[in-house]
Amino acid sequence: DLTLYLLLDTSRSLAFGSPLSKLDVAKRVAAALGYVGLTGSERVSVVPFSSTLSPPLPPGRGSRRVGGMLRYLDALEANGTTDLSRAVDQFLARSPRPGLVAVISDLLDPSGYERAIDRLAGEKHEPAIFHVLDQDELDPQPGGDLVLVDSERGARVDVTLDARAVRAYRARVVAFLEGAAAYAKKRGFSY
Repeated sequence: DLTLYLLLDTSRSLAFGSPLSKLDVAKRVAAALGYVGLTGSERVSVVPFSSTLSPPLPPGRGSRRVGGMLRYLDALEANGTTDLSRAVDQFLARSPRPGLVAVISDLLDPSGYERAIDRLAGEKHEPAIFHVLDQDELDPQPGGDLVLVDSERGARVDVTLDARAVRAYRARVVAFLEGAAAYAKKRGFSY
């Protein structure tokens, strides 16, 4: 008798990506997990967040709920900034029964993701992290002089994306991914 909470990042950074955005991929992950939960007679709730929680899809059970869950997911759009800690605090304030919390996010939160996920575990939830990134974020190609704009905060940075800058960027991405995997392994969370 499990409750599966799909804590789905819908911040503006998830609008990035082509041909599918990160949000499209995150919705597909949520749909697959939700489908497995609902057809396995588990309670499933979708809890979208950016800087705050959006109105969730309340927990439901049974395969007849799959269509409603898919329509709900399809209607979600990317907006707002990422604040996982605030979203988790709001989620926990609702006193949800302990369950499996699938955090589906790019984890690009300036304040970090660790405290928020630790809070879930501290309240007897079982976190599982689904890290969604676009191929261009993982492996950008050299492209000369560019102006990068933060999709959530609007900050602008002038960069020269030459081979040296790309190597440095890739090293930081690898460190970020390895850090997330090491964090999850140390805490015993699925990643």
